[in-house]
Amino acid sequence: MNIPRYFYTLRDLKFRQIYYQVWYRLRRRLWDPSIKGKRMCRAPLVSRRAPITRFIAPTKSLFRDDTFVFLNIPGKFQGWNDLSHGRLWTYNLNYMDYLLQESLDEKEALGWIERFIAEAPVNFCGYEPYPIALRSINWIKFLLTERGGIDEMLRSRIHDSLFAQYRILNESLEYHLLGNHLLEDGFSLVIGGLYFSNKKWFRKGRKIVIDELNEQVLEDGGHFELSPMYHRILLGRLLDCIHIVQIYSDSLPGTGDLLHFLREKASQMRGWMNHVRFADGTFPLLNDSAERISYTDLQLDDYADHLGIPASTSSLSSSGYRKIVHPRYECFVDIGHIGPSYIPGHAHADTFNFVLRIDGYDTICDTGISTYEKNQRRHYERSTQAHNTIVVAGENSSDVWGGFRAGRKAEVKIEKDTPEEIIAQHNGYRPMDIVHRRGWCFTPTSIEVTDRVFDPHAREHTAILNLSPDFILEGNVLYNIRTRIEIQGAEKIEIVPERISRKYNEFIEIKKIRIRFSDTLKTHIEIL
Repeated sequence: MNIPRYFYTLRDLKFRQIYYQVWYRLRRRLWDPSIKGKRMCRAPLVSRRAPITRFIAPTKSLFRDDTFVFLNIPGKFQGWNDLSHGRLWTYNLNYMDYLLQESLDEKEALGWIERFIAEAPVNFCGYEPYPIALRSINWIKFLLTERGGIDEMLRSRIHDSLFAQYRILNESLEYHLLGNHLLEDGFSLVIGGLYFSNKKWFRKGRKIVIDELNEQVLEDGGHFELSPMYHRILLGRLLDCIHIVQIYSDSLPGTGDLLHFLREKASQMRGWMNHVRFADGTFPLLNDSAERISYTDLQLDDYADHLGIPASTSSLSSSGYRKIVHPRYECFVDIGHIGPSYIPGHAHADTFNFVLRIDGYDTICDTGISTYEKNQRRHYERSTQAHNTIVVAGENSSDVWGGFRAGRKAEVKIEKDTPEEIIAQHNGYRPMDIVHRRGWCFTPTSIEVTDRVFDPHAREHTAILNLSPDFILEGNVLYNIRTRIEIQGAEKIEIVPERISRKYNEFIEIKKIRIRFSDTLKTHIEIL
């Protein structure tokens, strides 16, 4: 048993998380919400609104013959609890955002809703709070866009099921997890409260959303879990919430103040999104980030423009990311903490990681994320050795474990922070009495990275570079057609094959460079 690991993991949890973990586990043993008749009940009458014409259509995931594609894994529908493709795949099935895909006609969408309602008594995956929260939003978005093709009896059944799902969500809010999960719950309660004119749900959701956005949106506009992908997911949800609150602005007290608050936060988040992306509109795959999961930046910018929400002009600061841009290259540097200490589920042990594009080509790459399954691959993708930083004695700079947990966490001290030079140090290896100091110097045609490891016991230090596959090693120099990288201070340089993931369950072959050194290493990157 790793006592220090459990100590640091539990120490950083909030009391609310521990309390609700215990309470929900105890409640499941004594009482199941489905037994008390909450999976179906009579909903109040819902006042009809003019159809909304503007929601972002999701990526197509439902195809012919009841075949779905989630996370780049195709699978034929085998029931709402089918876990053969992994739990996240099943959750996506139960989110039901495919109801809004452009190729799905209204009749087919209604068929899937009816199927869900009919099979609700045996559905356990879909009745966890997070799937309820997201599916309820998607149902309401679908209902707000339909053009009168739903007969009243079916509409009533849908409302009864939806109302019942909100009753369960209201009693199962994810206070034990917090973070993006609780924020999504709050968005859903706001939207459901407005749709059903339920003051209790609206007030509770409003409080959650205000409290959590105040905590989760950092001063520079970044989401505090520091995943560019999740930032975009939550910005999209925030824009949906703003859109629906605008539609129902005259229905319940408190909508006006809430709308003003939401628009301010959306502006901050849009500003950060504009900073944390490459010139081609894609984003760096830092922490738990992958392509084709969130809406694209183009879609989000267009949606925000439609709602009249400008991007803030604040610069990158509290999120810990820095972006250095010159005519030939774009470089992202991570000098921040790994994320909120009490919810590090999407954090990687990647302190002082950096990525580099030259002439629009990935040159120094992040490993990305290919899976959420608790397996060796996920453990590796969260590890220090998967990132462009320094590994000491084969250990992680932050103790990531269990798929979504972290024990001891690196703490960063910034010494210099300018567009020309960044210097910082971290104590992630403090159990070994080691400090890692890294500096970057930037010019229009070069980057120099200097590493110094203060280690009283002279253990093995290894610098990692994940490079595009066209690099060649000659002596202490790595080069391709656009780049020359000279290594000074290396005792040994080796190339090993590596795979990175830009999308879930898909891999790209690259080259990993392992550079062993004693205490000081200089890496000079010249753009040719």
